[in-house]
Amino acid sequence: ITSTDTESVITTPIEKSLKGLEGLDDIISTTSIGNTTIRVSFEVGKNIKSAEKEVKSAVDGAKLKKDTNIEIIPINLNESTAATYVVQSEKLTLEQLALLTQQKFLPSFQSINGVLDVKTLGAPVTMPIGRDYGEVQQYPATGARLNGEKVIALEVIKDADTNTLEIVQETDKLIKELNKTNQNIKIIKASTQASYIKE
Repeated sequence: ITSTDTESVITTPIEKSLKGLEGLDDIISTTSIGNTTIRVSFEVGKNIKSAEKEVKSAVDGAKLKKDTNIEIIPINLNESTAATYVVQSEKLTLEQLALLTQQKFLPSFQSINGVLDVKTLGAPVTMPIGRDYGEVQQYPATGARLNGEKVIALEVIKDADTNTLEIVQETDKLIKELNKTNQNIKIIKASTQASYIKE
C-alpha cells in the first residue's frame, strides 16, 4: 500500500463527506502510508462542540472500509501552530514545487523572529521499486491537499512566548513579497489562529 492508495480509500471519501458542513471554511489533508490527517476549519463564531458533532456525523456517513479507525480531535486555540500556508502552482510539478519551497521559501519563514519551527508537508520522496531496486519512483511521503488539490503545506510553529498576531502579521507580509517575486507560484494562508484571537 502507498500513500496514494490511502488517499484514494480514506482521504477522498472523508473529504467528500465533509464538504456540505455548515460554516465550513477550508479542508486541508495530509496523507501518509495507512494514515490520514484532515484538518477542518470553520468560519469565526462556529461553536466547537457543534462542529465536532457535525464532523463526526459526516465522517460516520463516509464510505470507508470496516477496519478503518477514526479519531476526531477538536483543536483549541492554545496550540502552537500559528498558521498554515499552502504553496500552489499551475506550471510547476509537485516535485519542482517541493524543491523550490525547501530551498527558497522555508528559510525565509524560519528567519522570522519568534518562529520556532516550520514543518513542510506534501513533499514527495524517491522510493526504490522492483526486487533489485534498479528503478525508482516518486511517492508522497506525506501528501497534502487543499480542497482536494495537491499542494505543499507549511505549518508555522511559534515560540511559546511569542505573540500569535505578530507572527501571522510577519508571515503574511512575507507571502505577499514571495508572491510578487515568484510568478509561477501562489502562496495562500489556509488556516490561522490569529482571526480567532482578534475576536
